[in-house]
Amino acid sequence: MDEHALDILESHRFLIGEFSRIVCGYRDAAWRKEFATQEDLGKLRRNVGRRIAQLRRERGLTAVELSSRVELTPRQLTRIEGGHQLPSTDTLARIAKALTVDVKELWELPKGDLTRPRRGRPRKC
Repeated sequence: MDEHALDILESHRFLIGEFSRIVCGYRDAAWRKEFATQEDLGKLRRNVGRRIAQLRRERGLTAVELSSRVELTPRQLTRIEGGHQLPSTDTLARIAKALTVDVKELWELPKGDLTRPRRGRPRKC
């Protein structure tokens, strides 16, 4: 197997482990399992997206540059970074390779303050 295939396989195994952990953590009641899983999945999407954006900025890349390296449209990358879309395992492996990090680092919680200053005039209170 080539290196890219091994990265995809590793990220796929890691994803299965993460989703299993989320689902198995809420075995008590079926309705609670579904609700908690959706809530946790949303948090997972946001954290992965924020971490990708953070790593991209640390490396001085724009969204357009990174998206062209991983063969995504800038809109798709923006949706991933915004937490609206969870990337496939193949996409995660390509993003990790483009950012020169291990796939597992994309799942770490983002570090520091990730808020961006608002554009335009300050709001009136």
